[in-house]
Amino acid sequence: MKKFLIIFALLMSPAFIIADEEEQREDLTHCEAGLLELKRDNTDEAIRRFNVCINIGNLRGDNLAIFHNMLGAIYFEREDYDHAIKDFTQVIKL
Repeated sequence: MKKFLIIFALLMSPAFIIADEEEQREDLTHCEAGLLELKRDNTDEAIRRFNVCINIGNLRGDNLAIFHNMLGAIYFEREDYDHAIKDFTQVIKL
């Protein structure tokens, strides 16, 4: 499953859609740091970074869905199904 998460992260990282580069610079910094931590298998820090990225509030549409999906996948792998369902539900709503 770890290989799946890393492959998924690497495939999705070029899919960032940047509506306004200045507005989302900080968001993408945290998002990219989360991807790096995920690649290093540091899922605790990846979760923290993805949550910061989402909670800043500048992500929209596809970017927001991508990082909720990443969180859901991490939580699912950890068998933390309540958190996984919460993030996957957000993806569906978006």
